[in-house]
Amino acid sequence: GEEVEITVSAVVNAGGLHAQWVSRQLGVPEAEIPRRLLARGVYFRLLGRSPFSRLVYPIPEPNTAGLGVHATVDLGGQCRFGPD
Repeated sequence: GEEVEITVSAVVNAGGLHAQWVSRQLGVPEAEIPRRLLARGVYFRLLGRSPFSRLVYPIPEPNTAGLGVHATVDLGGQCRFGPD
């Protein structure tokens, strides 16, 4: 493999669950890497026709992580609430 060096002004790290590892591989200082917050959410299905046609998000609560419980419309047009 040929080694290549590039210079950029910004990098988008879309490493998902491995984002911290990707940051370390790129040489980001440990103090600048956010800690990983794992959460598993369950979504609940609304029976009947969805009253919404778009995503509905609550106003964020101060000092909390995440988006809170929101309403989403799945590909089948069904309304789901979550994550719990």
